[in-house]
Amino acid sequence: MTEAFPLLHSNETNQTASSMTTPSGPYRDLDSASSTSSDVTRNARLLVAAKLVYFGLFVFMVYTVIYTCLESNLIKEWNALAKIPWMTATLKDFYVNVFAIYCWVFYKESRWYLRAMWLVYLVCLGSIATCGYVLIELFKLKPGQPLHLVFLKRSQVVT
Repeated sequence: MTEAFPLLHSNETNQTASSMTTPSGPYRDLDSASSTSSDVTRNARLLVAAKLVYFGLFVFMVYTVIYTCLESNLIKEWNALAKIPWMTATLKDFYVNVFAIYCWVFYKESRWYLRAMWLVYLVCLGSIATCGYVLIELFKLKPGQPLHLVFLKRSQVVT
């Protein structure tokens, strides 16, 4: 067991459960009051960078889908595309990714209608919906909050 998880058993990083909740523990960023000014500045820069990256990906995917729709009719070409093994593999890969991302959305969203809406968006829009959801979640963070808070439910975030 110690070989698989060496950090869990080293003297330097072994912490008691009580120290895990203090500002010196690994979860100190969950409490914004315990963050140093350099942490806040770094988090703010990372948040801006993440917003720019996901906005760029969103625009890129919107452009790609519009361009492809103008160049090619998926309905007319479906039979030919369905015969290509890589196309079927890509579709299976897409739906596995939709399931994985939807598990996160299902966890984050407490209202059933938002869960249903995002499932439809993810299935119909793919990466466009994924980037849109991530952007929405990034814009909900306050400047200086760490990016990992995006993965948590809002009720779990200490402000």
